[in-house]
Amino acid sequence: MSTPERNSYAVRVTIGYAIAATLWIFFSDKWLTDLTNMETVQALSTGKGLAFVLVTSALLFFALRTAAASGQLVQPDFRGMSWPLLTVFLVLAVAIGTIGFAAFRVQSDALRANALTGLKAVAELKVEGLSRWLAERRANARALAGGSVLQTMLARWLKTGSAEDRAVLIGTLRTLSESYG
Repeated sequence: MSTPERNSYAVRVTIGYAIAATLWIFFSDKWLTDLTNMETVQALSTGKGLAFVLVTSALLFFALRTAAASGQLVQPDFRGMSWPLLTVFLVLAVAIGTIGFAAFRVQSDALRANALTGLKAVAELKVEGLSRWLAERRANARALAGGSVLQTMLARWLKTGSAEDRAVLIGTLRTLSESYG
């Protein structure tokens, strides 16, 4: 295979790989987003995947260019490799790392926000429940303190010291004690 034919073959294989990998990234990210419903994560993940496809496509192209006509690999000649291509490769590698880190930060911030929202909801429910309980206890205390039957019995017992009034008062207080623990 001559050099132009080899380069043409390398370009066709690289383009085919890039198209297949890009379709995989778009559809797999869409599937994951349908499961998680996180649009921001989809955008970051797609960008990260596209950068990966570009880097690996470039590597695949350079690997296929070294193929000999017989199908065996020849020693690559890096002397002719241009610095702009190496720079593009390094920039894409840094971009992949940056996008990955950004995706991690977005996900961790979202998880933290969800956890704080859940804790806030639980705390609000607890405060509401305790407030209701305290209001009930105060209402019961007001009812007992202002209840004329209990006051009348207590006043009569204090005045007369009768054993029957004492027994009724103790029975009433026991019932209240058992009711409220």
